[in-house]
Amino acid sequence: MLRRARATQCLRVGVRLLHVANLHAVLGVSPGSSRDAVRKRYYDLAMQLHPDMSGGAEGGAASHEAFVELHAAFEQLMRETPTAAASQAAPTAASTAARGGGAGPWARQSAASAKPFEPRRATLAEVLVRRLDDEPASLDEVWAELAARRLPISPSAADSLFRACSRARGAGGMAAALHLLREADALGTLDSRPSALCSLLSWCKEDGALRTSRDE
Repeated sequence: MLRRARATQCLRVGVRLLHVANLHAVLGVSPGSSRDAVRKRYYDLAMQLHPDMSGGAEGGAASHEAFVELHAAFEQLMRETPTAAASQAAPTAASTAARGGGAGPWARQSAASAKPFEPRRATLAEVLVRRLDDEPASLDEVWAELAARRLPISPSAADSLFRACSRARGAGGMAAALHLLREADALGTLDSRPSALCSLLSWCKEDGALRTSRDE
């Protein structure tokens, strides 16, 4: 019985290691890669494999499946390799809740991150702006990609951009958000100008409320 239990445990470990190795293979990174390296590789590949970058129905269908596989591997790999900071944050969050503490600045989620992400339906712009949830300081880099490729900016993508402007003080705050709106409007990439304006006003209001609370 003991030998059988050990054999079963070894088999499970082996399957687990093979599974993780396959995830890394899909992304083309080594098992020892950092989360930042995995994330960077994912966004690089997304710009190559996403259907928005494929011409023709046949190429688009094949690219769609490749992107869905890429995204699934990325999501699973990121879940299975938590950061040390995330591990330390759990007890901190619990103690904060016990004290009745709130969620803090920028508690409101962007429209893109507030709903479940569906890779089969997401545009490339909506994929790229998700990077801002973890790296708001990458705003300039993300926007440069969106502008250079003239990708359509959906209302949810615009909302994520404005939220990142509000969070990344070094990027110019809401003045930068207004600049992005004007650039997107000039490029003709806004899916809905009224929706983008409403989103910008909402974040400006929240940003002003945060400034007031800090001054007090």
